[in-house]
Amino acid sequence: MIYAGILPGDIILIKQTNIANTGDLVAVGVEDSAWSANLKYFVEPNGHHCLRSANPAYHDIEYTDKHRIIGTMEGLIRERAPSENEYEVLINYGNTFKNEWLEVISLAQLLGLNAEKVRSLIEIQKSMHDQLSK
Repeated sequence: MIYAGILPGDIILIKQTNIANTGDLVAVGVEDSAWSANLKYFVEPNGHHCLRSANPAYHDIEYTDKHRIIGTMEGLIRERAPSENEYEVLINYGNTFKNEWLEVISLAQLLGLNAEKVRSLIEIQKSMHDQLSK
């Protein structure tokens, strides 16, 4: 949860509630073969409730009847400052993520696509995906 500002060893303070607002960091129970809990952002893109990882490498999870809000994060207790190693891990991952996007941007430019054209293509692909998913 480094991307949410939560470091190893931090203690999370959760206010028990079954109601969450868009953007809240929530403790959410997931019914699988057994109940487990995760800490995710409660978001509502395109009018659908989703659970979003703080780590941008993970995709959103649709909020379904198999999920249960346990509470919202209200704060944290940190006993120490981040180590140099933890800082380096965050910076390196951020650079990798940024480099992936720079490669995509470079490819678009190489193919003669400007930002508006790429945006339009993404919207078309998303619309087609939504239609095929029905």
